Amino acid sequence: LGRALHLAGSLCLLAAPLPMLLGIKKGILKERAFSLLEAVREQAAGGELWLACGLAAFMAVVPVARAAVAGMAHWSSGRPALRWVMLERELGRWCMLDVLALALVIVVVKLDDLATVSIGPGAALVVAAAALKAADSGLLRLRSNDTGPPVDVPG
Repeated sequence: LGRALHLAGSLCLLAAPLPMLLGIKKGILKERAFSLLEAVREQAAGGELWLACGLAAFMAVVPVARAAVAGMAHWSSGRPALRWVMLERELGRWCMLDVLALALVIVVVKLDDLATVSIGPGAALVVAAAALKAADSGLLRLRSNDTGPPVDVPG
């Protein structure tokens, strides 16, 4: 089950930055579509390089690194190595997929009275990736606590 959740979450994660997150339309002439990739590009072009790097790091690079570490732990034989589980947990603390999913919900709720907001496939992928990765992480921790010979022996 953990491997299946890992694969599904990783596929959602890899596809999430590309499609539209939200489409916002106000009136007849003002229409704007937002994607994670476009937001990073726009911030970098506007001179906000640190913000662009932060968006790319916490919304794309760290989640992909977390997925890679979880994959190495899930696809190992026997119990996953404690170092992989600990690294996945630490990367999970810096991964901001759940924050992005919550921010998208807040934007939809708050802007609903002011504009027409359409949720794009990217938003669904972000929410799915956040949920699947949380379940994946929980199953990985459970699997690392199973009885059996320890993988990491001090010494």
